[in-house]
Amino acid sequence: MEQPIVPSDFTSRRTSPNLPTTTLSERESAIANTLSMQLSSARPGFYLSDLYYRGMQKMTDLGISIPPELKGLTEVLGWAQIGVEARDERLTVQGFRLPSSTTASEDIWDLWQANNLDEESGLAHLDSLVFGSAYVVVGPGESPGDQPVITVESPLHMTANWNSRKRATTAAFQSYRDDDFTSETYGHQLAVLYLPGSTIHMVQGSKGWVVIDRDDYDNLDGIPVVLMANRASSLQRMGTSDIRESWRNTMDRAARTMLGMEVAREFFAAPQRYILGASEAAFQNSDGDLKTAWETYTGHVLVLEPNEDTERNPEVGTFQTGDPANFTTLLADDRATMAALTGLPPHFFGIYADGNPASADAIRMSDFRLKTIADKITVARGGNWENVVRIALQIRDGKLPADAHRLETDWASTGIPTPNADTDAMQKQVAAGIIPPESDVVLKRLGYSGVERIQIANERKRARGQANLDALVNRTTPTTPTPDEGTPTAAVPDGE
Repeated sequence: MEQPIVPSDFTSRRTSPNLPTTTLSERESAIANTLSMQLSSARPGFYLSDLYYRGMQKMTDLGISIPPELKGLTEVLGWAQIGVEARDERLTVQGFRLPSSTTASEDIWDLWQANNLDEESGLAHLDSLVFGSAYVVVGPGESPGDQPVITVESPLHMTANWNSRKRATTAAFQSYRDDDFTSETYGHQLAVLYLPGSTIHMVQGSKGWVVIDRDDYDNLDGIPVVLMANRASSLQRMGTSDIRESWRNTMDRAARTMLGMEVAREFFAAPQRYILGASEAAFQNSDGDLKTAWETYTGHVLVLEPNEDTERNPEVGTFQTGDPANFTTLLADDRATMAALTGLPPHFFGIYADGNPASADAIRMSDFRLKTIADKITVARGGNWENVVRIALQIRDGKLPADAHRLETDWASTGIPTPNADTDAMQKQVAAGIIPPESDVVLKRLGYSGVERIQIANERKRARGQANLDALVNRTTPTTPTPDEGTPTAAVPDGE
């Protein structure tokens, strides 16, 4: 029976009966160290993107208009969150389609559902938009016959090496602290090194990484890790965050404007007053003590007697207050700038045009750029999910279907739903013979999900089968003449 791990000394024993060694080879150690440094150097940028996404970034103050006593004030702007989530909300996988099938693959959808990827896929989409990258790892099921396990991993804990020629990751490294208090390694730093043919599990010991498990395999072409890179370029294959420098600069400027407006409100919300020619007694209470500034300001000095020394009536006036329009105008400019940078319609940032409501065509035109951005993202993310499915099928079945390289991801529409207009367009195209009436494309254009389209196709088959059966029954069942019916007799001529 295998003994439990002793947390204080991971080098005291081997944790797998067939584990050849508890140390990494020289090559494995070099790869792990390189990827570990790559992960550490990328984290500060990830943390900064996360702060801007949550609106909690540290504001860069120019040190001119904000008093030192108000340095603790912060302004939380959700503009980056609006820009990111407007894209993320349009990314919904509805199924997968093989070229030999006219409908979504039920087998692949079973694999998808078994891993709760309806919900989990959104984590990868959001991470890739915020941080610039996300990772999906595929592993074997818990028991023979189980579906492969697909998990989404944060780029804060994982990095990889990208091979441009193979268009795939050739090595990956994951490091995290074990937070599962039921685990034998609770509280310790764990790591996983993914190499072609091997997945190596490690724990941080007193003398470095200690191998606690090694999974060797030969039924996979590469490693079971898929990189989801956002806005990748030939120079930056690992992806870049959508929260780019132009977004951050605009948000910082708007935050300073809002903070200046907050400070101005504190100083100038109540107009400053001045009193000339009043005696000192006007500012004293009945005991001869000076009234507080608040008592004086809020109207306790309503009646002023003439000054006995000057024999003049006091003069009371009000200083002109600051105009908040100075700030709101700047803020409106920043909103418009942010709308242009994010590609979102202005109303996403609270900018509404006066006059008549926009027409349906105008709304679609204002949404055109966002839809184009979302469509482009689905192309990249679709390729990523197709690679995930191929790896999972290869792990589960030991081989890939012959046409797996032509697998396509089925996405929900990324545009504004217009059911009436879409129905009218499809009716005209079907009537013109451009699209067969029972084509799956028609249902997809009308907004039905992959599951709904499969259900509709099955119901059509049942309806056709029932219709054929009814027709066959009607054709073979003899009819019984009614009493009124009979064989007509020939007419008998008169006189015969």
